[in-house]
Amino acid sequence: MNMTSYRDAASFLKSNEDYLIKYEVENSLMLGILCQLRKEGANPSDVFLSVEDDKEKLVAVMSGLYMILFATSDNPIIYSELVEYLKFNSIDFPGVIGPKPICDHFKKAYQNIYNKTLYKHMDQRIYKLTRVNETKTKYVFMRLANKDDCDILIPWMMDFMVVAGEESSFEKAKNLVDKKVEEKQLYVLIKDNQIVSMTAKSRPFRKGITVSCVYTPIEERKKGYATKLVELVSLELLKEFDYCTLYTDLSNPTSNNIYQKIGYAPIIDSVVYLTKKDD
Repeated sequence: MNMTSYRDAASFLKSNEDYLIKYEVENSLMLGILCQLRKEGANPSDVFLSVEDDKEKLVAVMSGLYMILFATSDNPIIYSELVEYLKFNSIDFPGVIGPKPICDHFKKAYQNIYNKTLYKHMDQRIYKLTRVNETKTKYVFMRLANKDDCDILIPWMMDFMVVAGEESSFEKAKNLVDKKVEEKQLYVLIKDNQIVSMTAKSRPFRKGITVSCVYTPIEERKKGYATKLVELVSLELLKEFDYCTLYTDLSNPTSNNIYQKIGYAPIIDSVVYLTKKDD
């Protein structure tokens, strides 16, 4: 086995981009983050690893909340090699995310080597859209969010972070909203001069881009607003990209149904495992 640790996102991509791009939709999260890090620079705590043996490969990237995994191998040795490296180098990680079969292999290796278990946090599904099915919701329109919207959108982003299982705080939500507004990445849906839903674009890569941060406040739900906003934003993004992707929580059948209604097709199931139980 050949274990390689890379100093930054640029060197990691130089060695692994061709491999990852063969499965671009499945790797939209990893590729999008890597491209951003290549542009902005990595943090000292970021981790970029690959394990190879002939044609088998397992890659792992950690920048932020979870370690992202991808592989085309079910060889248990290649997963054990990664886990042994993490343990030997005392690399702390709160959890892993990736296609379910890959994370399941990692979980078995982790349990054998650490003598601990990983706890399931969320079952997810990755969707891809190439053509939008337009819905009938009327008397609404979509626009980019601006600075005047931030007082409304920051609490919404805090709620979204909680639902997504992320650490949520006013400061963190404010920084994210401010950045996305400044970079023209955050969209809102307007009904009767009021903001009723938000979503964002993120992680652009060669052919695709991700739709994220889909949120509607409780009092405006079940009115088709999130569906319409994702539809309108997706139509806009498809002018520039070949496809859009998004992640869903499989425990929420409503969101999974509305995205398929728009035209998002399921590609692969993903999972998040944590090293500690949820509080």
